Amino acid sequence: METKAALQLFVALLAIMNPLTVVPIFLALTEGYTVAARRKVIVTATFAMFVTLAVVLVTGTRLLDIFGITINDFRVAGGVLIFIMALALLRATPSRMRHVPEEAADGKSHDNPAFYPLAIPMMAGPGSMTTVIVFGQKTTSGTGLAIAVGVIAVVGLLIAVTLLLANWLAREVGVTGMNIVTRLMGLILAAIAVSMIFEGIRGAFPMLAGG
Repeated sequence: METKAALQLFVALLAIMNPLTVVPIFLALTEGYTVAARRKVIVTATFAMFVTLAVVLVTGTRLLDIFGITINDFRVAGGVLIFIMALALLRATPSRMRHVPEEAADGKSHDNPAFYPLAIPMMAGPGSMTTVIVFGQKTTSGTGLAIAVGVIAVVGLLIAVTLLLANWLAREVGVTGMNIVTRLMGLILAAIAVSMIFEGIRGAFPMLAGG
C-alpha cells in the first residue's frame, strides 16, 4: 500500500469511528465503573476492533469473490454508505448505520460492554469494514497489508487514548467542541465517500476516464 493510500485509510477510519462521538456513550455504559475496570473495557474494545478489522482486511476481497461482487461495485455501494454516515456527522447526529440507541441500552445491561456495542458496531461497524475492504484491495503485497494493519493499530491507539481521557474531554471540550470536530470529520468523510464512488464508476466504465 502506498503512503498516500495508507494516509487515506487512516483519515477515513478516524473520521468514521470519530472517537469523540464514542465518549458520551462510553461514559454512560461504564457509569459506576472503577478506573481499572474502565481501562479494561477500553483495552478489550480496541483490541477486539483491531482483530475484527484486520481479519476483514485480509479476507474481504475473497468474500467479495465468493458472492460475485466486483470491487468497483463495492466501491460505489460503500461510498454511498459512507456518504450517508458523513451527512449524519455534518448534522452532529448519531448515525443509525453505526449504532442505534437500543444497542447502547442493551449494552448497558451487560457486565462488559467492550465487545458489544463498543467494539462492534461502534468501532468496527459497516462503515469501517467497508473502508478497510476497499483500501485493502489496493494492495496485494505483504508489506502493503502490514502497513494497513499498522494503520488500524494506530487508529485503535488514538481511540484508546481518547477514551482514557473521556471524563476530561466531556468536561473541558464540551458538547459544542465535540460537535465542531464531528462536523469537520463529516466533511472529510463526505469527500472520501465521493472519491470512492467516482473511483468505482471509473473502474466499471473505463471510457469515462478516457481508458
